[in-house]
Amino acid sequence: MEDCGFGAFREASLLIVGIDDILDGEPLGRLFHRFLRDPIPFSGFASMILQADELLNRFCFPQAFYQKRHFSKKPIPMRTPQQVAKDPPQMVYDPFSFYRLKGEKFTVFIRVICRQNATWQGELVDGVTNEKRLFRSALELMWLLQELSGRYAPLSPKELSALRTRA
Repeated sequence: MEDCGFGAFREASLLIVGIDDILDGEPLGRLFHRFLRDPIPFSGFASMILQADELLNRFCFPQAFYQKRHFSKKPIPMRTPQQVAKDPPQMVYDPFSFYRLKGEKFTVFIRVICRQNATWQGELVDGVTNEKRLFRSALELMWLLQELSGRYAPLSPKELSALRTRA
């Protein structure tokens, strides 16, 4: 994997996922990134993962080990690390303010370490309890996120606050 040319670029692999509500078992939330001023709204974890993958492609980190498959006859261009290094993105948030971004229900931190075999590998941190779990695929990440949704969805804001202070 090539370095895209600047030290803070590894921060491109960190995502904050704020879950604001859960309707009919589907999470509604916002995806936060250090290089984006405005969060990206999503409905459902599949939507969140597809949008996050586009972000990772835009910043080319971690670099994908695959070319996307598609039905179009025209090739879909992918950015290279060299292209990104020529026009590097600027961080919008300093570390202190970035880590304070939260969802209304709960928050998770996702660090994508690698994108191999057309999927992700990385680490998920529960923003309520600070529990960490490694995941080997985007599907496994979705299972972990679904588990946390089931854990926190039925709790009131007061109960969630009590959990945060115990952690």
